[in-house]
Amino acid sequence: MRIRLPWERIAVAVAAGAFLAFSVPAGAQDAGPIRNVTPPGILPGPEVTGEPQRLDDDIARYPVARVEGEVFYNVIVYDATQIRVGRTRMRISGISGPRFQDKCVDGTGATFPCGRVARAALKAWIGDWGLACKFKPLGRRYTAYGDCTRNGERLSEWLLSSGFGIADPPP
Repeated sequence: MRIRLPWERIAVAVAAGAFLAFSVPAGAQDAGPIRNVTPPGILPGPEVTGEPQRLDDDIARYPVARVEGEVFYNVIVYDATQIRVGRTRMRISGISGPRFQDKCVDGTGATFPCGRVARAALKAWIGDWGLACKFKPLGRRYTAYGDCTRNGERLSEWLLSSGFGIADPPP
């Protein structure tokens, strides 16, 4: 039997039609001064003065970048210029970069696996973020050409500024 994680339990309860309501217990607002429950050996948090206040619900807690295109999570990176978003293998437009198996020569004359390094850097940059992608099909099944953004920053621009690709000449 698989054990559900806490957020999965909540999602299942909501999907089943359960109503989750959180409220402040009666008398909790008259609880008196806030006590310090920091364990020994740990630096205490900032000192709280005054009455606690609730934030308005309409305050935006995090800045949200404008999203153009469909957002994809679980992105698979093949190399510095090819990724899989959903069921579509996509080539990133406007750049050329090393393939996964390519090797490059550094300033000292030593070779290194630049394709692997570029792929690892791109995977680390994407991380757990979602990519908003706009692409155009190439005619072959599940193959496309386009560009993506991560929180407003273009993928192709990041690859160019990081040195993992070179700009394609305009057509």
